[in-house]
Amino acid sequence: LFYMDKSEKFITQYHNWLAETDYFYKRFHLLADALEEFIINIISDTDSAKQVASQFESVLSNCDEIDYESYDATIAYSILHFLPRYHLFQLTFSKLFDKHILPNKKEPINSLDIGTGPSPVLYALSDIYESLIEFGSIKKDLEYKPDYVEQSCAFRHFIHNFTEHLNYKYRSQKEKWVVPYHHGTFN
Repeated sequence: LFYMDKSEKFITQYHNWLAETDYFYKRFHLLADALEEFIINIISDTDSAKQVASQFESVLSNCDEIDYESYDATIAYSILHFLPRYHLFQLTFSKLFDKHILPNKKEPINSLDIGTGPSPVLYALSDIYESLIEFGSIKKDLEYKPDYVEQSCAFRHFIHNFTEHLNYKYRSQKEKWVVPYHHGTFN
């Protein structure tokens, strides 16, 4: 299933390819455009926009103390935190790959995101595996099975709807993010 050469030469070639193709930036840009469109659809009227904006201060100052059962707070969180955290996870997973810590075995790769809200981690992890497939070091039939545990129904609702929106938007370009459409297998 894998061609995975773990040499420094291979990692250098992979990073050169990432730089030449600007792979992560392109994925970031596609996801950011879809996120903007998704959020604008949600806050398309003045009342919705005000309700989401009213959550900004609380999300900024009490980020870890909010229960995020309010979809308005979830959207505010996504506006303020999703993209920076998504990019940090892209960089983190790239480093894990460099250090040979990122799973890349022949058996199915299972990952479980626990409590990261709207799950920027799963979108970034999908970027890593999709880049390795496109680079040619992993076959297209890789069994990558992500899942998540999130106590907030609003975050689970966001992940489901945003992933559906994102993958539908780019279906003709054959871009995809392997993130579950379901609301998480575990409560």
